[in-house]
Amino acid sequence: MVQPLLDRGVTRLIIESRQGRDDLDRQVLIDQLRRHGTAGFDYAHLPPHADPLLWIADALAWCSSAGGSWRDRIATITSGQDVTGR
Repeated sequence: MVQPLLDRGVTRLIIESRQGRDDLDRQVLIDQLRRHGTAGFDYAHLPPHADPLLWIADALAWCSSAGGSWRDRIATITSGQDVTGR
């Protein structure tokens, strides 16, 4: 899960805060970083309105899930990557 982020040299990860899920996110990140033997990167949970990049991610996710012409409109500026490790 974190390897693609480490490979890209990520230094800070912003995660949209989801009521009741932040602790689980935090635990998964800590476990994954320990497995890779690194402190990795800084991360923070922020509410959706706190960082404009979260707005962009939400807009792109909406377009992708809406499909059709909406997905076509973002096709040249997006790509997908499975980070689940499956």
